[in-house]
Parts: sequence; C-alpha cells; structure tokens
Amino acid sequence: MKRLLALSSVLVSLLIFSACSSSKRLAASQPDKDLFKAIKAIEKSNNADARKDLPMLYQQALERHENEIAEYKMSQDPNRWVKIIEELQALQNIYSAINASPATARLVSAHSYTAELADARETGAAEYYNAGLQYLKSDDRDDARMAYRAFQAVNTIYPNYKDASILLKKAKEKGTLDVVINMVESRGYLYQGGSFAADNFQRDLVRDLGGNYGNGTSGARFYTDWDARSKKIQPDWAVDLNWANMYISPIRTNTYSRTVSKDIQSGKDTSGKAIYQTVTATLHITQTNINAQGDMEYHITDLSDNENIEWNRIPASLNSVIESATYSGDSRALSTNDWNMVNNRQYAYVNETEIVDALYRQVYSQLRNRIESVTRW
Repeated sequence: MKRLLALSSVLVSLLIFSACSSSKRLAASQPDKDLFKAIKAIEKSNNADARKDLPMLYQQALERHENEIAEYKMSQDPNRWVKIIEELQALQNIYSAINASPATARLVSAHSYTAELADARETGAAEYYNAGLQYLKSDDRDDARMAYRAFQAVNTIYPNYKDASILLKKAKEKGTLDVVINMVESRGYLYQGGSFAADNFQRDLVRDLGGNYGNGTSGARFYTDWDARSKKIQPDWAVDLNWANMYISPIRTNTYSRTVSKDIQSGKDTSGKAIYQTVTATLHITQTNINAQGDMEYHITDLSDNENIEWNRIPASLNSVIESATYSGDSRALSTNDWNMVNNRQYAYVNETEIVDALYRQVYSQLRNRIESVTRW
C-alpha cells in the first residue's frame, strides 16, 4: 500500500504533463536553446558558425538527455516515467527539427526516438494500470478516487490501453457519492413565507452542484430529500441545514420632509445676459431601518456510520438604512441624490420575507463552495 500511496503523487503531474506535451512537441527545452538557435540560423542563411557548431551541440544534447533518462530508470521516483517521456520527447523534437531541413540533416545523422517513446509509454501505462487495479480492489472511496486518477493517467500516457477506459468509468461510479441535501430548518424562528424560501434554496443548491448527474469535478450526485425518496436513492451522505441565532428586528420607519431649491436659467435679457430663477420642491422622505442576522449551520454526515464529515456555520447579517422619497413642487429643483431616493420607493416597503431572502443570498455561494470542496474528486 505504501507503493500505491507513493504513486498517487505522480497522477496530478501526469495530467499536467499531458496538457503541456502537445505544445512542447514543437518547442525547444531551455537546455537545448543553443542547438535550436543553430538549426534556425542554418535554415535561414546557412550560417557558417552554426554549421560548425551543430554536430557538437547535438552531441551535447544527446548525452545530456540520455544521462537523465539513465538516472530516472535507476531511481525509485514514482514520477520517473513522466520524466523519462519528457526527456525522450525532447530528443524526438531535436530529431524532427534536424530532419525537417536538408541543410541540417546533411550535417548530423540524428536518431529517432519513436520506438523508445512507445516503449516508455507502454511501460508507464502498465505501472499505472496495475496501481489502478490495486486501488479498485478496496471498498474505500478514497481508493476508488485514486483508481480513477490512475486510469486517467493510463489514458493520458497510452490512449486505449487494455480496458483502462472501462475501468475508469467503474472507478468513477464506485467513488461517486449520492448526497441528499435536506430542506433548511429554522429552529427557534418562524417567519411568513419561510418554507418557500427554504425550498428554493435547497433546489438551487442541488441544481448548481450538478444535480442528479453531478459534474466533472464534484465526485457526487446531489438530490433533494424528495428526489431521493421518489427515485429510491439510498444516499451516502446527508447535508442538514439550519438557520441558527436568527434575529430580525421589527422594521422601523421614520418619515420627514425637507425643502430643496436650485437656481436655473430661465432665459436671457435683451443684452444676452442669462436670467435665473429659483425653483423649489419638497421631498417627503421615508427611512427604513433593517437589522437582521443569522448563522447558516451545515452538517455533512456519512450515513453509513453517522460519521461527521464537516460541521460549521456561515454568518450573515444586514444592518442598513434605506431612504426613499416622494416629492411635490418643481422637479427641476431635485439633485441626482434626490432622484435616487425618489426612484428607490419600492424599498420603503421591505418585508420580512425579502430580508430572509437577502440572508440566504449572503450565505449561498460560501455554502455551495464548501459542499463542492468536500465532495470534489
């Protein structure tokens, strides 16, 4: 098992390697920079110095990469096959670059490493394939995930190797959780329209986490409690949600009026000088004071043994004063801020349900991210 654990560290590296390998195929590695510079100089102008240096630069590169390969083959580094393939690919890049130009091909008889690359890919794929088989024998979900990554690595190094693609799907299914997200409770606090908000919150979470099909990274399928019952799903984990310490103060309003004025140009006199007049309006302002808070408790439990996976709280709070207004008089007297209050009139009638919805929105992203994090592959 220690060897399997050691192999796990290489799987992420393999995936990164695969993403970069196609771009490296035509690019020079940094130690080979002078060699590729000489090749380009010969191709461009048949540079005499470059022609003289090319055989020596090729030999140096050959020895450097082959020495690295020999060391990796002797090492116990579980990442060795990735590194060996990288070195062989670098040598193959050199071969391709030299033989792409008749001028350089006449100067150096470069060796193709196609066979060595194929052998390294097959040997590395076999190692990861066997590791995946060992992981797959376990009933532990973490081992199923490691098997999934091992077979991913096989497909990266050697596409269509044996039945790796079939075993990849098997490992994914074995390691995928069925998670039920229960409706939010609000023990100790009742509010009008609460069940509607809780139901929407629950369904939004299930949908955004990938629903019954999951997504590429979650490692889980998600259900509402109703979905799980109706589809006869036996969930592996449950997510219980509860508003704790919820408090919403009585909504207080305060009204007052103030007069505003502005000098505006009303015309010009006979000499062309601007004539101003003062216009006035009265603002009737309503201040709405909102003060609310609550902690969204979430508890993720493994239902097979009631093991606590994660428990925590996400705080939410609102503490604001909303000003809205109507006016009488000349609208030209109003400033931009005055107009903002006039256009804000609908918020003078904030109700408790809207406040609770705002608290839900505050905690939603954090809660979704935390559930996604703990279920991710």
